[in-house]
Amino acid sequence: MLKRSVAAVLLTFSLTASAISAYAIEQRIELTGNLWEHEKGEAIINDAAQGQKEITINASGLEPNSVYTLWLVTETSDIGQVAMGAGDLTFKSDAQGNLNSTATVPVVEISDWDTLRVVHHPTGDPKDLENSEVALEGDLSGGLK
Repeated sequence: MLKRSVAAVLLTFSLTASAISAYAIEQRIELTGNLWEHEKGEAIINDAAQGQKEITINASGLEPNSVYTLWLVTETSDIGQVAMGAGDLTFKSDAQGNLNSTATVPVVEISDWDTLRVVHHPTGDPKDLENSEVALEGDLSGGLK
């Protein structure tokens, strides 16, 4: 009887520990802007598949029907600002200037970045960096969990 009780306690503990470890820590990062009068947003970062992070951008007050890219940025002492963006990190705002989009990024590619930016591409071409402008920005310096 004692063996069954111990086994039941161990099974309960094991299931609880599995549930706790499977629970992803959600990070919320406020995004602020300075291009227009009312832009604002939030980045929500969650664990996705193994070795991946899912970044959801919820923003409003942006230029309607416009192209944006998500950038992860850091300053290095050797070469200045370094960033990652474009590709699957390209989104389009709706007719009201809202942006609700999600991207999946490998953890190894984002673990050392200190700033998250939503970059506006007024020409509609995400490769046109000369005419791009930072619409929203948030601090990642606390590191991703």
